[in-house]
Amino acid sequence: MKSTELHTLIKQHIPQITYLETDTNEAAEGECTIWEQDDCTIMIELANPNADKHLIIVALQQIAAQLTFLDTHRERIHQLLATETQVSDLADSSMVYTAFLIEDEDHVFCDFAVATPSLGERVASCSLEEDFELIFNELE
Repeated sequence: MKSTELHTLIKQHIPQITYLETDTNEAAEGECTIWEQDDCTIMIELANPNADKHLIIVALQQIAAQLTFLDTHRERIHQLLATETQVSDLADSSMVYTAFLIEDEDHVFCDFAVATPSLGERVASCSLEEDFELIFNELE
């Protein structure tokens, strides 16, 4: 798949995307809207850049659903971070990046990072499992 085709599909199926750039047919990077901010970095990588268009569309729809989940479950993410990092002041937190790896239509992996002034220069690195379970990974 050509990078222009990938861009077109991403824009069609992920409404949260505000900006895209890419140099390859296997990855796209840009910005998306989440938590009322339109500058969250988003990275999408295809494990198989020769995957069929239908598979990519299904995976992109899953990414849109995962972004919607992350956007609408801010409090749940805050609860996880408060428990795992012992930081209770998360009011000014922001989603720094979301990264997706598409292995196939059934396996779309999502990692994301949250920043808050209470963490200083560090960010909380987390994952969103396919069943929408939130996992805290580490402070980076």
